[in-house]
Amino acid sequence: MRPFVPPDPIAKTVLGAALVLLVFYATAFVELFRAGIWLIGPDGRPAAVDYVNVWAAGDLVLQGRPGDAYDWDRHGEVERRVLGPSFDGYFGFHYPPHLLPLAAAAALLPFVPSLLVWIVVTGAAYLAAMRAVLPVPGVLLAAAAFPATAYNVQLGQNGLLSAALFAGGLVLLERRPVLAGILFGALTYKPHLGLLVPFALLAGGHVRAILSAAVTAAALLLAAFLLLGPEPFTSFAASLDVTNRKLFVEGQVAIGKLQTVYGVLRQAGLPHGTAVALHGAVAAGVLILVFRLFRSRAASGPKNAALLAGALLATPYAFIYDFPLLAAASAFLVGGMQEGNRDATVVAAVAGAVLLVFFAPFAAGVPGIGAAAAALILAAALRRAATSPPDVALQKNS
Repeated sequence: MRPFVPPDPIAKTVLGAALVLLVFYATAFVELFRAGIWLIGPDGRPAAVDYVNVWAAGDLVLQGRPGDAYDWDRHGEVERRVLGPSFDGYFGFHYPPHLLPLAAAAALLPFVPSLLVWIVVTGAAYLAAMRAVLPVPGVLLAAAAFPATAYNVQLGQNGLLSAALFAGGLVLLERRPVLAGILFGALTYKPHLGLLVPFALLAGGHVRAILSAAVTAAALLLAAFLLLGPEPFTSFAASLDVTNRKLFVEGQVAIGKLQTVYGVLRQAGLPHGTAVALHGAVAAGVLILVFRLFRSRAASGPKNAALLAGALLATPYAFIYDFPLLAAASAFLVGGMQEGNRDATVVAAVAGAVLLVFFAPFAAGVPGIGAAAAALILAAALRRAATSPPDVALQKNS
């Protein structure tokens, strides 16, 4: 007979909170659906959500017009055709051309079924990655309940896919570096989230992963070129200046929703150029911290947590739907901390970050909430790296 093991009070609290959040989200989605805000709008047409930018780009590819995905007017025409003439907004497609083949595959289905498939597939990939990061009972419930997960389901955004690729690459980095590099290479569909990755890999001596990531990114670009021709590449290059001017300089990006240091500075009234310079200084500091950490003998969990949190601080362009990265960072951070040997400061930092992510969309006028959550996790990762024993493998190789 197994000896009685008392339940872990922190684990019980986390699972209880996760269940409460999941019930809250389920109720909220029912109400959003009934109000015509999610899936189906009040006029019977699809509800206007972010995913339409990917679907519309894919539809243009299927029409033989891949370059028009980067034309705001022509791309917007497809969005209005899908959502109806009453839709007067615009969801821009600002991704590199190697996402277009996936967008075309998504557009093979009608919009709402395609959205549901996207949610299920990216959600499953995210949960699988989180399970690999922290293989303990209840992790799937906790991962599903992480607030940024719900925002991806609501908007059809790609934060779950980004977290799956990023966290999956880190999980595989030591054991399967080539496969890890493939995942990092695929993450280049959203390159601003991976600004720190090559520096961290270089600092850690992960040469095979670097080469694999580079080959993967090049192969994806070549495949897109062979499938679609040069038009989307020239259109994408030409759109960069327009995108930068409209989104950042003119502030059409909804600065109040940016969860970055740059967003904080712009909300404080600083002009674009000054905000970019100050953000760059912060990003450089984060880069130095992460680089030094990956060169050290610290355990891989805190290192990976610091890289994921640092990625959200280094980029000037991140919204709340990108914050499943912080769920993965939290999982790396608490992994290996046993009951009775937990750092209360680290536990408090994770709890605080989750609360900040939960409230961020409800306080769009309050700057810095998401950035503060990422900074909390980064600080906790640095603390744990300094107080935890190094990995055995690192000790042997040092």
